[in-house]
Amino acid sequence: MASEKLSRKQDRALHNALASVVLTAFPNPERDNCPGHETLLAIARKKLPMHDARGEHVTRCSPCFSELRGIQTDIRHQRTLLVASATAAVLIAVVMLGYVAFQMPAVERSIPGSILPTTQVEMVDLRKFSAVRSTEPPTTTANAEIPRLRRGVLQLVIQLPVGADEGLYELEIRNNDDQSPLTAAQGEAKIENYVTTVRARVDTSRIPQGEYRLALRHPGFGWRSYPVMLQ
Repeated sequence: MASEKLSRKQDRALHNALASVVLTAFPNPERDNCPGHETLLAIARKKLPMHDARGEHVTRCSPCFSELRGIQTDIRHQRTLLVASATAAVLIAVVMLGYVAFQMPAVERSIPGSILPTTQVEMVDLRKFSAVRSTEPPTTTANAEIPRLRRGVLQLVIQLPVGADEGLYELEIRNNDDQSPLTAAQGEAKIENYVTTVRARVDTSRIPQGEYRLALRHPGFGWRSYPVMLQ
């Protein structure tokens, strides 16, 4: 049996039995040669080796051994409290982050539309128009209906006349009289369902109602303008 390795439970039981013996087998009511509380604290914090003479005294003095066990118990409690506090702090931080994350959409929904304007999609079909240079008087094809746009932040989907090239386009909404630009944007033109289509975001919210010119320019070419009505 002596050669058999003790289990962790058996080893703990043996230590507890030895400790109970030391707690009562070496009475020292006068506390002769006792090293003092600071030394016991150093032993509990493992800053003083047990083979030190003061450490060996503890194994032969029931009062010192009892005080040492009390110090060790206090240290374990303090460590447990520190771990619990750190865990609680982490949990609180996680809960707060989760609360903020879940509240963000609600806050955004409560912001007035004037601060977070809604983008409106508007189709502009220019396939029936005869484009003119911006320096020429505006003309339209007889059977072409002038596109009507709402005032606001618009996502324009512009279908260009046949033969228009793909690529980057500059876009301006201009005054109908002097051709001065009132708002400008850029958009990429791609062929969609066999039609060259430009998509661009334009803000017309500050332009009064009325008839204007929608001017477009592909790099390397001049401006081409088309009539448009804001309402």
